[in-house]
Amino acid sequence: MLISHKNKFIFIKSSKSAGTSLELFFEPCCFADGAKIPAKRKSVHEDEYGIVGVRARISQMEVKPKWYNHQNATQVKAQIDPEIWSTYTKFSSVRNPYSRAVSQF
Repeated sequence: MLISHKNKFIFIKSSKSAGTSLELFFEPCCFADGAKIPAKRKSVHEDEYGIVGVRARISQMEVKPKWYNHQNATQVKAQIDPEIWSTYTKFSSVRNPYSRAVSQF
C-alpha cells in the first residue's frame, strides 16, 4: 500500500500479481528527492511526501499497524481524508485469473 502526496496516487497492492515489484518501483515517489529508502520495511513510513505500509507478515505482529502492504481499498479509504481519496489516482495490478488460480493451488 502506497500513497504518494507528491505525485497524487494511491497504489493498492494485491496478492500474487507482481505487487511487490510494482511497490518497489513506485516507493521512491513516497519519499523526498534523494532520501535513503530502506531495503526492508518493518515500520510504517508516513510524512508530507507519502505513506508506505509495513511490508511484513501482519499475522505475526503483536499490534496491527495502521498501514500495511496488503490493505484493501476499503480499509485505505476509511483511513484517509475523503478529498485525497476522491482526487488521487488509484491503481493496482491484476493477474490473469487462470494463472492466479494455478498459483493459489
